[in-house]
Amino acid sequence: MTMKKNVFKPLEKQLGYTFKDKELLTTALTHKTYAFEAPTPVEYNERLEFLGDSILNFILSETLYQSNQYFSEGELSRRRAQVVNNSVLTSGRVFCWEKGSKSNRGRRTVRTLRMSWKR
Repeated sequence: MTMKKNVFKPLEKQLGYTFKDKELLTTALTHKTYAFEAPTPVEYNERLEFLGDSILNFILSETLYQSNQYFSEGELSRRRAQVVNNSVLTSGRVFCWEKGSKSNRGRRTVRTLRMSWKR
């Protein structure tokens, strides 16, 4: 899928980072339902999400483990889940959404954003 080069400029400005691989960024921001409706085959974000979840869990686990030496395994797991579930969500302006979400304004609901950002 090809997107206009400048579509990511507002996101990059807000993050203070310029992405080198725009195709990878496009994949990361493409929801599965959009990919299934696309006229040509499009890669979507679930495989990247799997990798990102693993990395995020490792970093959070190590940080919690190192900074809370008296917490039990259960408490460490609860705290990690709390941090992940309270992550800041994007505005959804650059996500590639399926037609249904666009027509019913679904792209603006927290539930839809959460499903796109983190499953």
